[in-house]
Amino acid sequence: MNLKKVLNYIFGISLLSMGVILITHTNKGASPWDLLSLFLSKKTNLKIGTWSFLNQAIVALLLQFLFKQNKAFLALIPAILQGLIMNFFQSFSYYLPNLNYFIYLTLGSLMIAIGFLLYTSQGILANAIDQFTLTMKDTLSIKDSTSKLITDFIPLSILFLFGQRPHISTMYVYLMVPLFINLTQISINKVTNYL
Repeated sequence: MNLKKVLNYIFGISLLSMGVILITHTNKGASPWDLLSLFLSKKTNLKIGTWSFLNQAIVALLLQFLFKQNKAFLALIPAILQGLIMNFFQSFSYYLPNLNYFIYLTLGSLMIAIGFLLYTSQGILANAIDQFTLTMKDTLSIKDSTSKLITDFIPLSILFLFGQRPHISTMYVYLMVPLFINLTQISINKVTNYL
């Protein structure tokens, strides 16, 4: 395995994780999957991190049975790595300056988009949700950004079924991450090919 690919992979997951922390730091919203985990943690005695992992495991099951991906549970390894990195960055989030929440939502969405493109383009394992996104892209022959919209609509649908209406900030993130994926994909591909 190429050291540059591993470093790009780790940097991508770290960037994505920092983006999630910036968004949740606003206390105004979260990405759709994080919001689903938060909702489920409030309804049960399980913590948000536990639900995040369980959601990844459920998606891995879907990959296993719907798309016949025999090694789908390996996708839980990057999910654990991402969780550890998010916990690390969250411990420093208290030092973030008090900026307008819109800045954090936008910057966080951009970081998620770039991190997603960077780490998934290395040919190394993606977490289950991102692997589902990539599988949808390949199966339906659609763009990464469109596939991300479809994948992130799943937790929003579940929340709607339970009578939950996501905050406008969550809808902003839901729309901005795919937009930023679309806007930055060519540049990210050039940079990673150059490296």
